[in-house]
Amino acid sequence: MNAIKVLRTSIPMNGDEFGKLIGVTRSAISKYERGKISASKKKKHMIADIFKIDVSLLKNDIKYQIIEKEIKMIEEVLYEN
Repeated sequence: MNAIKVLRTSIPMNGDEFGKLIGVTRSAISKYERGKISASKKKKHMIADIFKIDVSLLKNDIKYQIIEKEIKMIEEVLYEN
């Protein structure tokens, strides 16, 4: 599964909402998640900042298992409030 999709769905947020958050369309989010296009360096940094992760985790070939720990930490922070 694509790292951006794993992160986005962990919050949970639909593609339109997430696109608005980082300044792109729902279609662009869908293309990022399907590997059709790559997010720009600036957008990857925005996503990394939102999820408080290292931008290197946003490579398209990252497997879910690699960022599973990161997602659990994010969920703990998000659902703490």
